[in-house]
Amino acid sequence: MTFEQLLITFLAIVALSYSIQAVAILVIASKATRSLDAAVSSVEKLTPRIEEALKLVSDNVGSVKGPLVRGVESVEKISQEFGGIVDQVRKTGQTIDEAVELTRARIEDWNKGVMDALDQMQTTTAEVQKAVLRPSAEIAAVVKGVRGGVQELIRRRR
Repeated sequence: MTFEQLLITFLAIVALSYSIQAVAILVIASKATRSLDAAVSSVEKLTPRIEEALKLVSDNVGSVKGPLVRGVESVEKISQEFGGIVDQVRKTGQTIDEAVELTRARIEDWNKGVMDALDQMQTTTAEVQKAVLRPSAEIAAVVKGVRGGVQELIRRRR
């Protein structure tokens, strides 16, 4: 086997290994995209449940607030001496309202954070795919150029 044949064989093996690596990376990127899609689907499925639970909590707090206000009014009618207790009950109602609003805001922030993370993962996956394909095309072009040069060298020697 001549040196040129060995060189061509070596270049063919290198090109084949680069092609196999590129295909493997593309398969990995494809699986990562599927996993990302599954994660997005799971978050989308959980969001209505979380919103429903939050609505139930809010409704329950609302149903408790009405009787609580009526009780406060009764206490005020019975005795003016319990003014401090009435104020405390009102503050508790306000604290409950604030806690519900804070919880709602935190769940919305969490949901936004998860969605932002998923968007970043999708962007990263797309960038990885671009980064893999661009060097593969450049390597193929280099191999093609080297192959053409080797073939030209062999033709000139003959």
